[in-house]
Amino acid sequence: IKFKYNKIKKDDLICTVSKDYILVSPWAICFANKYYTIAFDDKDGRIKKYQVDRMSLVKVSEEDRTGENEFHKTCIDKILEDDL
Repeated sequence: IKFKYNKIKKDDLICTVSKDYILVSPWAICFANKYYTIAFDDKDGRIKKYQVDRMSLVKVSEEDRTGENEFHKTCIDKILEDDL
Protein backbone atom coordinates (compact mmCIF):
# COMPACT_ATOMS: atom_id res chain seq x y z
CA ILE A 1 0.00 0.00 0.00
CA LYS A 2 0.98 3.63 -0.22
CA PHE A 3 -0.32 6.50 1.85
CA LYS A 4 0.33 9.94 3.29
CA TYR A 5 1.13 10.03 7.01
CA ASN A 6 -0.34 12.86 9.07
CA LYS A 7 0.32 14.64 12.31
CA ILE A 8 -2.61 15.41 14.58
CA LYS A 9 -2.26 18.72 16.41
CA LYS A 10 -3.59 19.36 19.91
CA ASP A 11 -6.69 21.08 18.53
CA ASP A 12 -7.50 17.85 16.59
CA LEU A 13 -6.65 19.44 13.25
CA ILE A 14 -4.85 17.14 10.83
CA CYS A 15 -1.93 18.39 8.79
CA THR A 16 -0.06 16.27 6.27
CA VAL A 17 3.48 15.45 7.32
CA SER A 18 4.70 13.43 4.37
CA LYS A 19 4.97 15.22 1.03
CA ASP A 20 5.59 11.94 -0.78
CA TYR A 21 3.65 8.75 -0.44
CA ILE A 22 5.02 6.17 1.99
CA LEU A 23 5.21 2.73 0.31
CA VAL A 24 5.08 -0.33 2.60
CA SER A 25 4.11 -4.00 2.61
CA PRO A 26 1.41 -4.48 5.29
CA TRP A 27 1.50 -7.67 7.39
CA ALA A 28 -0.85 -7.08 10.32
CA ILE A 29 -3.30 -4.73 12.01
CA CYS A 30 -2.94 -4.54 15.81
CA PHE A 31 -4.73 -2.74 18.61
CA ALA A 32 -2.85 -1.15 21.53
CA ASN A 33 -5.14 1.71 22.66
CA LYS A 34 -5.12 2.68 18.95
CA TYR A 35 -5.06 0.70 15.71
CA TYR A 36 -1.72 0.20 13.99
CA THR A 37 -0.71 -1.20 10.62
CA ILE A 38 2.42 -3.33 11.00
CA ALA A 39 4.32 -3.19 7.72
CA PHE A 40 7.68 -3.77 6.09
CA ASP A 41 9.39 -0.63 4.78
CA ASP A 42 11.58 -1.67 1.83
CA LYS A 43 13.35 1.69 1.81
CA ASP A 44 14.58 1.23 5.41
CA GLY A 45 14.61 -2.58 5.28
CA ARG A 46 12.67 -3.06 8.52
CA ILE A 47 9.27 -3.58 10.09
CA LYS A 48 7.49 -0.40 11.23
CA LYS A 49 4.15 0.58 12.74
CA TYR A 50 1.79 3.24 11.44
CA GLN A 51 -1.16 4.58 13.40
CA VAL A 52 -4.19 3.89 11.22
CA ASP A 53 -6.06 7.12 12.00
CA ARG A 54 -3.02 9.11 10.84
CA MET A 55 -2.94 7.44 7.40
CA SER A 56 -4.71 9.19 4.53
CA LEU A 57 -5.02 8.84 0.77
CA VAL A 58 -4.36 5.10 1.13
CA LYS A 59 -3.93 3.32 -2.19
CA VAL A 60 -3.23 -0.26 -3.20
CA SER A 61 0.16 -0.47 -4.87
CA GLU A 62 1.04 -2.67 -7.83
CA GLU A 63 4.35 -3.57 -6.11
CA ASP A 64 4.84 -7.11 -4.81
CA ARG A 65 4.57 -7.44 -1.03
CA THR A 66 7.94 -7.90 0.70
CA GLY A 67 9.31 -8.45 4.19
CA GLU A 68 7.63 -11.73 5.12
CA ASN A 69 10.77 -13.17 6.74
CA GLU A 70 11.36 -9.96 8.71
CA PHE A 71 7.74 -9.94 9.88
CA HIS A 72 7.91 -13.52 11.15
CA LYS A 73 11.15 -12.73 13.03
CA THR A 74 9.60 -9.68 14.70
CA CYS A 75 7.76 -9.62 18.01
CA ILE A 76 4.60 -7.52 17.58
CA ASP A 77 4.62 -6.52 21.26
CA LYS A 78 8.13 -5.08 20.85
CA ILE A 79 7.06 -3.08 17.78
CA LEU A 80 4.09 -1.60 19.64
CA GLU A 81 6.32 -0.60 22.57
CA ASP A 82 8.90 1.10 20.34
CA ASP A 83 8.41 4.64 19.20
CA LEU A 84 8.93 3.93 15.49
